[in-house]
Amino acid sequence: MEHLFLVFIALPLVVGGAVLVGAWLLTKIMPGDAAAAKAAAAAQAAAIPAHGPDYARLTPRRKAALRTGIVVLLGLALLTIVEFFLAALGSTALMFVIIILKAALIMYFFMHIAAVWRTEEAH
Repeated sequence: MEHLFLVFIALPLVVGGAVLVGAWLLTKIMPGDAAAAKAAAAAQAAAIPAHGPDYARLTPRRKAALRTGIVVLLGLALLTIVEFFLAALGSTALMFVIIILKAALIMYFFMHIAAVWRTEEAH
């Protein structure tokens, strides 16, 4: 019974706490001012029109982003199906590879983790 406690309660709390502390430390060592970045993002959001030529100019970019999101969603669904069949076969090592691939897709495309270190444009 103590092994179940360690695996399902203690380990996720320790790992989750370590991730939160790491994220907090990243915010402290990354250059830039968070308040200034939020103000710049709000000013940029207010400048994007709902209609007109600028809206039409941004439409292809939005369509490309939607296409990318759908492709990533289908990729995650496919990886989940593969993971299900690997679980039925009992292949734990390959399941971990699939889990890492899924986490990387989610972090890169939906959480925009690569944009954290870019300075040329705000998200």
